[in-house]
This record gives sequence, C-alpha cells and structure tokens, in this order.
Amino acid sequence: MTDAVDVVAVELAAGAGTRFGGGKLTAALDGRPLAAHAATAALACGIPHLVIVLGADADAVEAALVDDGTLPGPDAGASDAVRAVRNDLWATGLASSVRCGLAAAVAVPDAEAALLLLGDQPRVSAGTIARLLGAGVDATRPFGVARRRDGEAHNPVLVHRSAWSRADGLTGDRGFGQLLAAHPDLVATVEEVDENPDVDTRSDLAALATGSEAGGAAAAGATRRLRRAEAVWVARVRANDVQSRRVRETPEPEDFYGPVAGVFVVDPRREGDAVADVLVELARPDDRWLDIGAGAGRFALPLALRVREVVAIDPSPSMLDGLREGMARHGIPNVLPIAGRWPLADAAAADAVRADVALIAHVGYDIEAIGPFLDAMEDAAGRLCVAVLSERVPSWPAGPFWPPVHGEARIELPALAPFIDLLRERGASPRVTSLLHPPRSYRSRDELLGWIRHQLFIAEGSEKDRRALACLDAWTVETDDGVILAHQVPIAHGVVAWEPVRR
Repeated sequence: MTDAVDVVAVELAAGAGTRFGGGKLTAALDGRPLAAHAATAALACGIPHLVIVLGADADAVEAALVDDGTLPGPDAGASDAVRAVRNDLWATGLASSVRCGLAAAVAVPDAEAALLLLGDQPRVSAGTIARLLGAGVDATRPFGVARRRDGEAHNPVLVHRSAWSRADGLTGDRGFGQLLAAHPDLVATVEEVDENPDVDTRSDLAALATGSEAGGAAAAGATRRLRRAEAVWVARVRANDVQSRRVRETPEPEDFYGPVAGVFVVDPRREGDAVADVLVELARPDDRWLDIGAGAGRFALPLALRVREVVAIDPSPSMLDGLREGMARHGIPNVLPIAGRWPLADAAAADAVRADVALIAHVGYDIEAIGPFLDAMEDAAGRLCVAVLSERVPSWPAGPFWPPVHGEARIELPALAPFIDLLRERGASPRVTSLLHPPRSYRSRDELLGWIRHQLFIAEGSEKDRRALACLDAWTVETDDGVILAHQVPIAHGVVAWEPVRR
C-alpha cells in the first residue's frame, strides 16, 4: 500500500488538442473545465500535493482552473501544495510533460510516489486511484497501472520515486507505456472497474456530456452544487493546514493527541452530558456501533453500556490507551479498540467493522478528502449515520491568541453549518438536534497552557511562548469547575443523524 499523503499527483495538461480543434482542456463538462476533473479525483483521495503541467494555451487553462477553484488564485496566500508548472517543450510530445511534472514533484522531499494523470481523462475516478494506492509501489515494483477490462494497461500510472529518473529516457508523444510493456515484472496492476475514456474529439466530449445529462438538468445542477460545496470545504482545510505548517515551531508529533490525551478521559456514567443523552436515545440494545475517531471513549464507553458492541477506531495510540484504561476501570468489555485512520485502506478490515450505526464525534473538521470519508462512513452503516459537530471547531478558544502570538488571524476549519450543507448536497436528509454546550474547563492553569501551546504549535521558552503567556495571564478566569478563558462562551453543538445514501 502507498499512503495518499506520500503521493504527488501530476496532471498532464499541456497538449494542444489538435483533433479537438483547440481549447480542449478549457471546454466545459458538467459545468467545469475538462482539466479540473482529474485533479478533483486525486484530491478527493487525500493526495495533498498536486502539480498541473501546462503547455499549449497555458494562460487560458490556468485562468479556467483558478476560476473553478482547482488552482489557488493570486490572493490565496503562499502555498505550493497545489500549483501549475509550464512545459516550454510541450510541442515535442507527452514525454516532455512527464519529465516536467516529475521534476516539479522532486521539490516535495517526503513524497514516495507520483500519480500521473491525463487532463483529458475527466472520468478517472477516486475509486480507481484508491485501488492503485492500495496495491502500492516500491523500489522492486515501482509502477502501478490500472488495467481495463479488455486487458490493456491504462492511465493513471503510479510511479515510485526510485523510478522517476526513468522518465529521462522517454521521447515523443508517449509516456511509460513502452517501458512497462517491455518489463511487466516492474508493474503492479489493478483492475479498472470504472470507465475512463480519453476525450480526443468534440464528439467524445459530447458523448460524456450526454451521459451526464441522462439524469436531467436537475441532476447536473446537483452535481455542480456538490462539487462547489466540496471545493469550499477542501479550500478551508488546505488553507488551515498550510498556515499551521508555516508557523509551527515544534516538530510535528507522530501522535498529535499524545500531549493532551488526558483532557479527553471522562466518566462513562456521568450525568448532565446532553450530547451523550441524545446519542443514547438513538441507540438500540442489539446495535453494533462504529465510532470513527473514538478518542479516549468519550461517547464509545457510554454507548457500550447500552448496545451490543462498539467498534472504536482511532489513529492515536495515546487516545486508545485512555480508552482501554476506561474500559478496565469501569468494567466495560464490549468495546473493540482498533488502531487505524478512516477510511480503512484494507477492504477486509472495512468489511469487518460494518455496523448498524456509524458515528463521528468532533471528527471531520480537518478532513480534506471529505467526500470519500463520508462515502466510506455511509457504506459501513446499516441503518444510520450520526455526526456530533459544533458550530465552531473545538480549537476556536485558541483563535484570539493567534494575532498577538503569530501576527495573523487563525484560518478556522469548516464546522457544523457547512457539514450540514454538504450532506444535503450529497442527497441526504439530515435531522439536527441543537444543544448549547458550556465552555470546556481545564483542571489547572498548567493544563490550559499545555493545550494553548499545542494549538499554537509554539515551543516552550520561545518569544512566541512569552507572548502566549502574557495573553494567558490576562485572559484566565477561575470558576467553580476549573480554569477557562475569559472569551469562552457556550457554543451550539449539533447531533446530526441521517440515513446512509447508497451510491
């Protein structure tokens, strides 16, 4: 398996489209430029870096992709996660674009592989890409390809970093095809279930458009609205991540929640937790619940007292340790802790965690590939999906520290309202129970300080840390329940329930 976060997507969009009669990559399909579709599929799989290679009509193609939101505009801030590069040798053929794209990918030092996509294959699916990533590539089998039903190898192509230099030997209007045909031992193949035709002529485009319009104008409009909603979500998540990386003073921990996991350990038999009470009302005694991002069991443990079983998935070892400790302390045996990140890459593992109800609680805010995430969640749920989200992300109390500490406002992640909008555009009918949640308190000033440092990515003893301490001294308030910040106010939480939309 090759992890999506270790991949650079390289879309080849430099050709002149002579058979099309020019303007192919800016031609509209489903209300978007042709070249936008392959990029969207790659980003939907969680691939964080995208390079689009431009050549003929570079200005027009770039402008169309900026207008569409695929490429960041000039006011989007400094980021090289998604960018365009220009191939001055595009007229010599596809090989030069492959070399140009891989040369740009080298600038991503942690990338293990590149995914080569064609800009004139708009129907390449996130499913095909996910299957390629699942098959994986390495130094011994550095190429992964999707094979069509007729047996012919097809794009996209996944290329391990160790084989990028092989592009130096490519010439003309061909990519790696001849090399792979001559050396099948270097290739891992996956069967391509989804159709992925080239658009070479205007008739090809018309055929795809006709297929898109088969469901009528309303369906096409719904698709456009969904893509816009996903694009807005992706843009905010990506901007937040870029900002976080830019200001970070401390190394990124392997276990992000390790330093603060203790904050999330609570009594499963507690009273007065309105959110937990609503979840319990949704539960049935014979249910199996899947808690995605279960953490230390804030909701998994109370639910386990009332249902047959809870499967608790979380990528944080510290959180899972807290969950196991809670299970032992409170005598709750019917929780199955699983270390993993959603969606689970292994099909057998995904089948094993299917449940009656799938739950996310304060998970999803920072998920860029929100479409595949929700697809997998709905696929895992038999009768119901449930999400607990707040009107502002849980980290919002740290926001006022950003201007005095970092000299800029915090870019906040999407939260409850855009999530509900996204569900509706996906065809769901969410039912929302809104609850006013009191401010989270901390047991001591030191615990609050540790959380602030964690949210601001600052190092103890640094100049920024001194600024944060000055703010903390001015804003800390002691209450009967512990320590809070003066600007903390009650925030609405929503328990969102919807029937899975089958795709």
